[in-house]
Amino acid sequence: MQDEMQIRINQFIVDVCRLTCQLEQIGWRDDPRERVPALQKARHTYEQLLEREYTLALSPEDTLMIQTMLDRIKARLQFLD
Repeated sequence: MQDEMQIRINQFIVDVCRLTCQLEQIGWRDDPRERVPALQKARHTYEQLLEREYTLALSPEDTLMIQTMLDRIKARLQFLD
């Protein structure tokens, strides 16, 4: 059975992947009445992920992978803004 920290890390990775996928569904040509609230929610989720990241004991490999994904999320948020 996985220890609690590994379960939290796995859930964190799933949440990062989920946000990445959600952002791929938003386009800058979308109606602003739909895009703006979706981006606000995504930004809030991104900020929560950044806070959660500091509570995890990540391996160097996981850290590199997660940081790459978080950088991609940040770039997508900036592009869509």
